[in-house]
This record gives sequence, C-alpha cells and structure tokens, in this order.
Amino acid sequence: MQVFDRLIQALADRISRQLEPRLDAFRDAAGEVVEDLDDRIRLLRIELRSETGRMARMVLYAAAAVVFAIGSLLWLCAGVILLAWSTDYRTHAIVAVIAVWLLATAFSIGMTRALALRGRHAFRLSRALFAADAAVAREFLRERGQDQ
Repeated sequence: MQVFDRLIQALADRISRQLEPRLDAFRDAAGEVVEDLDDRIRLLRIELRSETGRMARMVLYAAAAVVFAIGSLLWLCAGVILLAWSTDYRTHAIVAVIAVWLLATAFSIGMTRALALRGRHAFRLSRALFAADAAVAREFLRERGQDQ
C-alpha cells in the first residue's frame, strides 16, 4: 500500500511540475486580459461621456434650428404684410429682421449638420482597439489551427 501511495505521490509531483509553468503562463495571460478589458471599459466610458455631450449639443442646435425656422416663416409673413405699407423705414427694418432670422436659422442648421457629421468618429479609439484585438485573436486562432 505504501508503494502505491508513493507511486501516486511521485506521479502527482511530476504532473504538477509539468503543469505548473503552463498554469503560471495561463494565470499571467488571464491577468493581462483582465487588465486590457479594464482599460477598454475605461476608454468606452470616456468616449461615451464625450458622445453624450455631442448628442446633447446636436439636439439643442436642432431645436434652435426649428425655432428659428418657425420664426423666419413668421417674420417673412409679417414682412410681406408690412411691405405692402408705404413707409420707407418699415421696409428696411423688416428686411434686416428677416435677414437676422435667416442667418440664425442657417447657423443652427449648419451646426447641427457639423455635429451630425462628427458622429462618424464616435468611439473611434475603442473601435480601433477592438479591431486590433480581433485581428490578434484571428491570427492566434489561425496559428492554433495550423498547429493541430
């Protein structure tokens, strides 16, 4: 019985010695993966805050564009009515007010459009990192498949 116990113990020691470096490497790799995931999550949080601010500004400018467009239409209507009157000063005043409203509308639409175009760059760093991670994973799997 003692011989059997010693044989089992020797076999367990040998397996332990052979598996220990692999387990250490696995632990190290798992630790690296966890650290990388933590970094990716932090980056996503930062980019999400930035994107939330951009979207809020875009909504604000879009709402301003709607308000100014409605105002422009109202002033255009008032301008048409007032242009029918026969005074020189009213005409100049109405044209100036209409021009201001049209400029404000154009500015709001332009800012909304510019912010919308920036959406293509949303989460740019995270997308680049995830693409690099996916490429590394594909390469690893491709190499693993060739080894077997």
